[in-house]
Amino acid sequence: LRWLSWNDGHWAPAVAPFYFEHVIKSQFGLGPPDQALLSAKTADFVRFATVLNGHLSGREHLACGRLTIADFQAASMATHWRQAQMPMNDYPNIVRWLEGLNRLPAWANPWPEE
Repeated sequence: LRWLSWNDGHWAPAVAPFYFEHVIKSQFGLGPPDQALLSAKTADFVRFATVLNGHLSGREHLACGRLTIADFQAASMATHWRQAQMPMNDYPNIVRWLEGLNRLPAWANPWPEE
């Protein structure tokens, strides 16, 4: 519950602007990213990425020493960090964690073919 709540209150609001501005706006033709907004939101991203990166040091998953819903919830937008241009260069533990999730077939390709 701790990491689900932390995600809702801190991490999701920190990554959402990057995801929306670079992924959603592009996908739906809603115009270019609002660079002023992203600049204003970068401090929040850095603050909470620092917390998450520290927590993931020496850990494969967020909670309980195993894969849980907390991993999927916290990674939902962050998994697109490259496309969303999230500044992840200083957060190797987050990148490692996201890459680990992306090795799960159901996470890497969640849209089954009909």
